[in-house]
Amino acid sequence: MSLSNTLTPLIPKILARTLAVLRNQCTMPRLVFRGYEKEAKKKGNVVTIPLSASQTVGDVTPAVYGPSSGNKTISSVSLTLNKWRNTYFGLTDQEITHIAADKDFIPGQMAESVAALADDVNEYLLSLYVGIYGYSGTAGTTPFQTNARALTGARNALNAQKCPNFDRACVLDNDAAEEVLNLSSFADASKTGENKVKIEGQMGRKYGFNLYEDNAVSSHTAGTDGGAATINSATVEPVGETTIKLKAVGGTLALLEGDIITIAGDTQTYVVDDDVTITSGNTGDCVIAPGLKVATSGDEAITIKSTHVCNLAFNRMAFAFASAPTANATLRNAGAQISSMADPQTGLVIEAEIIRQYKQVVFDVSMLYGAVLLQAARAARVAG
Repeated sequence: MSLSNTLTPLIPKILARTLAVLRNQCTMPRLVFRGYEKEAKKKGNVVTIPLSASQTVGDVTPAVYGPSSGNKTISSVSLTLNKWRNTYFGLTDQEITHIAADKDFIPGQMAESVAALADDVNEYLLSLYVGIYGYSGTAGTTPFQTNARALTGARNALNAQKCPNFDRACVLDNDAAEEVLNLSSFADASKTGENKVKIEGQMGRKYGFNLYEDNAVSSHTAGTDGGAATINSATVEPVGETTIKLKAVGGTLALLEGDIITIAGDTQTYVVDDDVTITSGNTGDCVIAPGLKVATSGDEAITIKSTHVCNLAFNRMAFAFASAPTANATLRNAGAQISSMADPQTGLVIEAEIIRQYKQVVFDVSMLYGAVLLQAARAARVAG
């Protein structure tokens, strides 16, 4: 019997079960904005997303024709479906028979392979931390060991960044999640108001955040100050400046993209947008975000936050994610057995290419997706 005759009726079942595993494992795509998927597919897998600009309110002067400062410069980011990733698993003829007979049967290797793909998606989304400057917690110390201050600190940072107070989530690594669940304020159902926290071991909701655990949370390896670093003594940097001139003192200053720095006399945390290397005694430019909140006058000390785990607290609109089928017409016309399916719950799209081997069938499962940090002001790191 041909491959088509034996497998075609089963392919939708296999894809549906694959999607079920993917859905359960993919934490991040469920928490971020997904509204640009159709546009990305329609425009060649790339869509330009305009970002809203801040507005000011002024007095109305009837004698003046029209507002004098109504024009705004609108910035944008591009969402590109540039991640084409795959995994594969083999199903023996016996397993295929079980799938046909048992609606709940999911072979172990299928679950493991698709879980790896889900981890890949989560890891990519979580790696976008490099553009996030909001910060709470202590670098190198797992948060929540004694209290929830790291989470309330993230809440405070988001509020200061004018992040909307709805649709907020916090994604924690395994160590931080364990500490959270050991806090009496989280584990005691009478304090959380959620019985499922105690009964099912779920993390629930606290301080305006829905809490999730994910083993793909990123860690950031920090650069070094070579002994010390300062704002260049001869430079006055105004409020709003995003390129500051630094001086290396006593050794080579090596900042890395994603480093968090602070400036003496300024409580704002800043993220470094690109790698910077300045040899001892010399000066160089460093691009940061956001723009300076406090003007500098020269010689202010620079401090680098140490290597840390980047647990994330964020509003849904901090990130955008999209996935779509590859729609490879050439392969389909060549007679290859290729099928795709979209999950109606999450919008995730998977594609499977089926290859017959001796007494088994190999499924190559792939996803085409992309993600972008939309608005850094809507996210904060919870350092660990």
